[in-house]
Amino acid sequence: MAETSQEQKVWSTKLNPNGRIVIPVAVREELGIRPGDTVSMEIVDRTLRVESYSAKLRRIQQEFQQYIQPGESVSDELIHDRRQEARRELEQERV
Repeated sequence: MAETSQEQKVWSTKLNPNGRIVIPVAVREELGIRPGDTVSMEIVDRTLRVESYSAKLRRIQQEFQQYIQPGESVSDELIHDRRQEARRELEQERV
């Protein structure tokens, strides 16, 4: 059963004897997860956070978006940095 407020929805479920919980259908639909999907769980301030991997990826991308300048390619930067590191490694091997 869900209690609804403006920003928060709350559900309750019971922990079974094996330590498992059933995620109610409404919660699965809200999160966009289906049977067989892998979910991420983490404890934040003593609260269990459950989210789909796709939602977690989107959240992390949004968090890091502030560090990317318009027109920059993070992958190009990483490739450039790795090539520089490889050159330094080769130069050290020659010495």
